[in-house]
Amino acid sequence: MSTKIKIDWNQVGEWISKGAKGTEIANRLGINDKTLYRRCLEDLKITFAEFSAQKKAVRNITILEKQMELALSGTGNLQMLIWLGKQYCGQREPEPKTPEFTKAAVLQYINDQKQGGNNEEERTKLDETSGLLQKV
Repeated sequence: MSTKIKIDWNQVGEWISKGAKGTEIANRLGINDKTLYRRCLEDLKITFAEFSAQKKAVRNITILEKQMELALSGTGNLQMLIWLGKQYCGQREPEPKTPEFTKAAVLQYINDQKQGGNNEEERTKLDETSGLLQKV
């Protein structure tokens, strides 16, 4: 009969909070990943997925706290906190806003430019552009 390995669940929780996966933790402990998952259920009475979710939630809150602390104090590694927030807390850069140019808006702009006292050559170019745009 094999000896039941003692699992330090506090250490496992720390590894999870640092981003380790169950397979990596099991390998570190020298056991099969299925054994780790079964033992979590036996020892802690919750699934490994639930245990992992709890530890990741604590990590995410810690990141958010550190971000706020840094924002208010002005010290620390800002780039690392931004990266951690994107990796673990679902934060992201806003999508760049691109202006929407409708055909009507561009034609109106061209007409406004033509009436703005441009020279004959510029008006001719604007007429050509307007004609091309109306064909589209």
